[in-house]
Amino acid sequence: MKKLIPILSAIYIISPIDLIPDVIPVLGWIDDVVALVIGVSAMLKKTEK
Repeated sequence: MKKLIPILSAIYIISPIDLIPDVIPVLGWIDDVVALVIGVSAMLKKTEK
């Protein structure tokens, strides 16, 4: 499961389908940033062990 989180967050960032569309200037980018932070933190936790 921990391997899956960074992969899913990368797919979400690349995917044109978002919870909040990127057409909305700031709010559209926030969900991408949150997905990026979740993916990076999961990857860092995995590599620390």
